[in-house]
Amino acid sequence: MMLPLDPSAPEYGWQKIIYLAVPLSYFWDENQTDVCRLIAKLPVNLELGLDWMALDYYWPSKQKETRRLFAGRNLTVHMPFMGLAPATPDPMAAEAALTRLRQAVKTALALQSSRAVLHLGYDYRFDRDREKFITLFCQRMAPIIAGLTAGGCQPVLENVFEPDPSLLLEIRRRFCDMGQYNVGFCLDVGHALAFSSTDLPQWWEAFAPWLREMHLHDNPGYDDLHQAIGSGKVDFAYLGQVVNGMRPGPQFTLELRDEASFWQSLYALHQLWGPATVINNNESQT
Repeated sequence: MMLPLDPSAPEYGWQKIIYLAVPLSYFWDENQTDVCRLIAKLPVNLELGLDWMALDYYWPSKQKETRRLFAGRNLTVHMPFMGLAPATPDPMAAEAALTRLRQAVKTALALQSSRAVLHLGYDYRFDRDREKFITLFCQRMAPIIAGLTAGGCQPVLENVFEPDPSLLLEIRRRFCDMGQYNVGFCLDVGHALAFSSTDLPQWWEAFAPWLREMHLHDNPGYDDLHQAIGSGKVDFAYLGQVVNGMRPGPQFTLELRDEASFWQSLYALHQLWGPATVINNNESQT
């Protein structure tokens, strides 16, 4: 469903507070010109994916241009994650991951990002020694967490392949023991449905005290397809009920794959959650 760009339409209120996830490299990729045109005409906040192409090839030579491009928008970042496993037992592979993440910290702070989303890099097929995984992750990632926090960028841990919230909860507790109390959570509702063995209310109840962001997209329950809200099996009606009770609410970030899904998702949010003024997340949690 395509909706017109109409400031008087009720869906437009959601456009004003929603964040849209976009890889930073897309702004210079000639194959992504449609994305750039969409963003140019939308007064939407952005969550910039710091992928390797942006960090190695674009950002070093285009910093001033980038800052002008995003002037006036609220920005958060998604830290690199493809192929990165900082808790791997292999020290050389771990150092490669940390080198990339340290590079991303500098870019996140230069962009004046208010928040940075991080994956654990956990894979239940290989990471069978839970205690070892937690120890290595926290020891190695502590400087990354500290660097983000010191620069005014809040680190949040996102669920991906974890079967339930317990691993993320324990890692946050360990960081608190190390003096890093600012670590929060990003609840990816699509991942919770497609990859975990735990229902959405359990994820919500576990994360709610430290929930700072939600990644919103939909899927049929068996694959992470990043479909428009309302087109799959994620229980967005339930989410609307519990989010309405939060003051201030978390950041809402759409992770979608085309423009049609963006407009369809705004329409669905208005239908399922009500006007954007009902759920006001303009005041960030810390």
